Amino acid sequence: GNHEYEDGQYDDIVTGLKENGVILLEDQEVFIETKVGKIQILGAKFYFTKVVDMTEDLLNEFKRNPDVKAHFTLLHNPNHFKYISSGFTDLVFSGHLHG
Repeated sequence: GNHEYEDGQYDDIVTGLKENGVILLEDQEVFIETKVGKIQILGAKFYFTKVVDMTEDLLNEFKRNPDVKAHFTLLHNPNHFKYISSGFTDLVFSGHLHG
């Protein structure tokens, strides 16, 4: 989220998640083997500024692997979806929503 940054709780939250075995994807990807084949999950860090540039850099660094059955992107703000090129991912999950 973004409020964790603002409230100064970010480091404590990251530590707690990692201590409990949660994989936090901030400008990182993982590949998971499933019954139907490998899936690729790309998690984008939340950006306050330079959203277009940061999203473009992320997509260039972590290209869609042609061998995966599915590609998912975790993108905090759904308003940033428009910066993801067509065909890059199969599904985007976002948690930030107002109104």
